[in-house]
Amino acid sequence: MEFKNPNNDYIESAGGSVSWLWVFLFGPFYWAVKGVWRHFIMHLFLALVTFGVVHFIYPFFVYSILQKHYLRMGWKLVDSERLDISDTSQLEKKIQQSQSKVYIAIGAVTCVVLGLGIGFYKFSNIGGPDPSAEIEEIIQRKMDEAERQSEKTSEIVGAMKTEPHLHEFTGTLTTNLSGSQKFLQIGIGIITDDDKVMDEVVRVELALRSEILNVISEFTEDDVTGKQGRERLSRAIAEAINQKLAALGSVNGVDDVYFSSFVLQ
Repeated sequence: MEFKNPNNDYIESAGGSVSWLWVFLFGPFYWAVKGVWRHFIMHLFLALVTFGVVHFIYPFFVYSILQKHYLRMGWKLVDSERLDISDTSQLEKKIQQSQSKVYIAIGAVTCVVLGLGIGFYKFSNIGGPDPSAEIEEIIQRKMDEAERQSEKTSEIVGAMKTEPHLHEFTGTLTTNLSGSQKFLQIGIGIITDDDKVMDEVVRVELALRSEILNVISEFTEDDVTGKQGRERLSRAIAEAINQKLAALGSVNGVDDVYFSSFVLQ
């Protein structure tokens, strides 16, 4: 199509056979190049609103849009031989009808796309809580509860456990060793985590001292020499104490016996 400016007889070509292709490729920027700013704004806005769907509608109406644009500016349509068409009333009427169809088509497409977008937003749970995030939150909450419960259980168990009690017999115990002129002088201490056992040891300490002396007197000088010898004596004394406590009705016994002093003379 060619249009002539009646003021200066300037003729401009517009709406060529591939104009629809330029609209399809460049979208609203085609209208900017042609100076059709109203459709540049409309095309750009509707492309955003319809997510680009209107971009496929505009190429079908490029010729009618260009015709109305030039006729509105007062230009006249000329044929291929550049002859004037003096009576353009019918042509303008047809163009207006085509332009109305453009607006109706664009409006219909916009409504459809908006309806689909709203429906998709509403029924696809967009913007709502993410199920996977909710599941992760539930799992994390359960893990936190289990951890707190474990800590609470550890505190209870820790509170139930009593610290080991230490008790040292008064003074030292001295007695001769078996088959030797030497005597052994030791300080005795016991370890237990049972309060009742500790109370029983304190109550019958005199009887326990007698049992300890009997055990020592059965050991020879060689038996108590060195670290291993002292450990054997310690185990023997602990066993004798526990036997005595059992005989006196105590359910539990001492855990260990240690020497606060150990003198062989």
